[in-house]
Amino acid sequence: MRYILNPFKQIFDINGKASLKEFWYFFLFTWLVLYPLWVAFRGQFEFNRELNFWVRILLSLPLITLGFRRLNDAGYNKWLFLVPLAGVLLATAPQDNKAEEDLEL
Repeated sequence: MRYILNPFKQIFDINGKASLKEFWYFFLFTWLVLYPLWVAFRGQFEFNRELNFWVRILLSLPLITLGFRRLNDAGYNKWLFLVPLAGVLLATAPQDNKAEEDLEL
C-alpha cells in the first residue's frame, strides 16, 4: 500500500530516488486499475469537463515525478522520462551503483 500512497506524498519531489519496485507497483496500479475505471465512468462525468481535467492531472503528475525519481536512481537524466516509451524502458534499469561507489571514495 505504501508503494501506491508514497508517490502522492512526494508529488513535487523530482530530485529524490525511487526503487524499481515502487515505480512498477504505482505504474501498474495507475494503468491497470485507475485509468480503466476512469474510461468506464467517463460518460458520467462529461457534465463537468474541469473535474475530468483535474482527475487526469491528479493521476498523471505523481506518475511523472515518480518516473523522474526512478531515472535519478538508475543514473539517467530524469527528463528522458518525458520521451514516450523511452522513459518507461529506461525506468526498468537497475539502480546505479556508480553513485554509491563514488561516495565510498
